[in-house]
Amino acid sequence: MGETSAIREAVKMAAGCLIATGGAINLLPVPPGAVEAIFAGGAWFGALSSARRRDLERVIERTALEVEAEMAAWVPRSSQTDMGDLAHAKASFIDVLPQAMPAPADLVGRNLQPDGIAVLVLERAEAARPHIYKDKGAKDPANQLARRFLLQAIERACARLLADAEFIDDLRPSLWRELLERTGRIEGNTEKLLAGQRAQDEQLNHIKALLAAMGDKAATALASGITDAALIELARRVSADVSDPQQAFRELENAVEIAIRVQQEGRQGSNLGAFVDEVLARVATLAATGAYDEATAEIDAALAREAEEARRLEERRQESRARSLRLLDAAIEQDLLRRDADSAAARLVRKAEIERPEGASLFDHLRAVQDDWYERGRDKELNLDLGVAIALAVLGTREAGTSRLEQAVEAFRLALEERTRERVPLDWAMTQNNLGNALQELGTREGDPARLEQAATAYRLALEEWTRERVPLQWAMMQNNLGAALAELGRREAGTSRLEEAVAAFRLALEERTRKRAPLDWAATQNNLGNALQVLGTREAGTERLEEAVEAYRLALEEFTPETAPYYHDGTTQNLAIAQTLLDERQREP
Repeated sequence: MGETSAIREAVKMAAGCLIATGGAINLLPVPPGAVEAIFAGGAWFGALSSARRRDLERVIERTALEVEAEMAAWVPRSSQTDMGDLAHAKASFIDVLPQAMPAPADLVGRNLQPDGIAVLVLERAEAARPHIYKDKGAKDPANQLARRFLLQAIERACARLLADAEFIDDLRPSLWRELLERTGRIEGNTEKLLAGQRAQDEQLNHIKALLAAMGDKAATALASGITDAALIELARRVSADVSDPQQAFRELENAVEIAIRVQQEGRQGSNLGAFVDEVLARVATLAATGAYDEATAEIDAALAREAEEARRLEERRQESRARSLRLLDAAIEQDLLRRDADSAAARLVRKAEIERPEGASLFDHLRAVQDDWYERGRDKELNLDLGVAIALAVLGTREAGTSRLEQAVEAFRLALEERTRERVPLDWAMTQNNLGNALQELGTREGDPARLEQAATAYRLALEEWTRERVPLQWAMMQNNLGAALAELGRREAGTSRLEEAVAAFRLALEERTRKRAPLDWAATQNNLGNALQVLGTREAGTERLEEAVEAYRLALEEFTPETAPYYHDGTTQNLAIAQTLLDERQREP
């Protein structure tokens, strides 16, 4: 066998392994339409044998019944939905499925990942049945239930199907025949494919080792009602974020303790009335299976309802205040389980706004909260808690001096001497990001372009390891941070080149930081994009940039509502008013 043939065979074997494990198909340069031949007439899994198609139908039907049974355990206790809504959600799912299943190229584009496929099916359902599936927000609980039913049923069904080697065998020959025929330079990607497979194997081994190390803690978690799937999801999130074994164990142990507490709180109640108790019970049920995003959405819907009730019933504001604080605590727990430090920090700011006495300084209150998170992260060596402290520093604390930021820069630089790129590449990238955040805040406060340049350099270095293929959400966060540093540089320089770079970075971030996946992060990036476009609009002729800025702010305000994010709602509203005024003035010019 010649060298070229041997390479092709190695690629076939590696790629086959990737498919069988739901691996990252986008490691190959697949041209549009390259896999269409697999799916006869564009139907999903059209190339399957009739037996496999029946398997597909059975799995989806069985999974829908499971989801219905799980939801039936908490829907009757809900004050927002009833069993009629659940029956409608299931009937709508069965009705829309034939029109909502994605095209083959879309499946490959989502890397055959069950969660990505589920989101894609929901998008198709929104187009086919907008009156049922188009997101109507927390004010329409039946709509949210129908959306959640579809997402859970499709994600679980796809996970089962793509884990079935016999099922995958029906797809593999046609898939790789098309890929090998249409990809001209596949040999050059051999090492990349194999490296991707090795990375997946390493992460799987990491997850197994983490769970094995849990010992009695894992048994306690299972006894509390947490499922194996939820434990695996927690380990997967930690493994993707932390590469050092000892650090990962500490982070997972902390996450499992939070998860157990969520289950206990769901059973014990809150002494704050049936409404809060029902929400906490539903959250515990969802979190027990690892559905942390759905649990967070449940709390956000309850917070929105509570804010509406508080406006209508002024005399019961104190009761509403207590309920809102309890729900925010529950939301912070879910943010920690999702490892979303920025979201947790935003909720802590919202808590501070509710808790602080009238006339008291929000800054002083937030500084104390930040100190608590920093000390806990330092003493327990928890990166996630330190990340919350850093996010709080950027969000709310504007002390007069810069000594804390100077200390942070020095600490991160010392950490990089031990957290080297060769030893722990993902941790190295995270520390580069934290260093960039501190440098950017320093540069903004001091008006020092050199600090901002250093921040941009740190972000670009981190992007070399936090790649879009490996960690898409972290990559998007880094693009957002890089855009912010470039935009600040652009404000302080003549010309528009830095601002153009910032706009490009924000638009890249929005490709992964989508509204469905991370609504508040999406809104924050839209606001940042609006800021850069607004400055560009003042330096260029015409109205195009200012119009784009106004649109970006308006989009951000669809998620930054007074109920869900009052801190950001006020700032973005002011930005929109300024941009609209500038646009009106420009349009009146002769």
